[in-house]
Amino acid sequence: MCKITAEIDCEEIIIVLSLKDKKIFVFHINNSKDLPLDSLKDSDRLWPGDSIISLNKILSSLKKIEFDRATIVELFNPEY
Repeated sequence: MCKITAEIDCEEIIIVLSLKDKKIFVFHINNSKDLPLDSLKDSDRLWPGDSIISLNKILSSLKKIEFDRATIVELFNPEY
């Protein structure tokens, strides 16, 4: 299992997504405030594209590998 965090930049995300889609069964996505990793909480999660991770790059990478499985947005921010 690969966990993408704020310390991994978009180029590394694209490398991860270059796997054949048969190796990715479910894609969980969330974003967070631009804070140090050790201070982030679930309530700091934001809509994908609203902060540090480029939603456009992720979605175009998924499209390039013809990913057609479940994509789940994870939000635990009580403000939403």
